[in-house]
Amino acid sequence: MIVPTFNEEENLEDCLVSAAFAEEVLVVDSFSKDRTAEIAAAHGARFLQHEYVNSATQKNWIIPQARFPWVLPLER
Repeated sequence: MIVPTFNEEENLEDCLVSAAFAEEVLVVDSFSKDRTAEIAAAHGARFLQHEYVNSATQKNWIIPQARFPWVLPLER
């Protein structure tokens, strides 16, 4: 599962709890200035940072980094 973020401390915990069934959760962050990284780590997600250009670019960058051939983007 991939979760794109930017300053999502208010929403990320609920999101990651709902994604707990996934074998792997990748949080791709656009250099948040809040507690996003800390929350991701607390839930065992892999946390990677990448400069945001647009949604497609962000997903195309993170998908090859997943350990599994199928990924599910989780967005609100």
